[in-house]
Amino acid sequence: QASRTEHLLDELAASLQNAEKVVVAEIFRAREPRPRHGEVTAADLLQVPDGTITEGGVRHNIEAALRYMAAWLGGRGAVPIHHLMEDVATAEIARAQLWQWIRSPAGRLDDGRDINLDLFHRLLREELDRARTHTPQTGWERLERSSGLLTRIIESDRFEPFLTLPAYRELH
Repeated sequence: QASRTEHLLDELAASLQNAEKVVVAEIFRAREPRPRHGEVTAADLLQVPDGTITEGGVRHNIEAALRYMAAWLGGRGAVPIHHLMEDVATAEIARAQLWQWIRSPAGRLDDGRDINLDLFHRLLREELDRARTHTPQTGWERLERSSGLLTRIIESDRFEPFLTLPAYRELH
């Protein structure tokens, strides 16, 4: 009797998983048409995206990179930020955008201020202070190391291919 029940439960779970996969795939395909392989040109990839950069967006990128790297230095591969589990991909995008915005003529906030190293340093100090209020004192040293690491990556004239490379050096 128990094995029959287990078998039925396994079949039910498998059918639910398959149904869930089908629904997810249908939603994904319906969201927006995706270009077919070969339809994206080099010119498409070089287009500067439309939209504005806000101070809040810059702050979010600083916070995501700072807190992720602090967690990573503490041995964790993901960190909850604003009720989302963020990982290295988020930190990579955040620090890449910061680095590029500082160097791009289009790196300007929606209020007209240029995104430059002075602005980055000021916002980093503020975000570091804010992160301390949500971090036990035992984690402050990692936040400081993370801040130094992020500063070196952003200030570098050379774009670092992966933020984990200098982070590994920080461990040794």
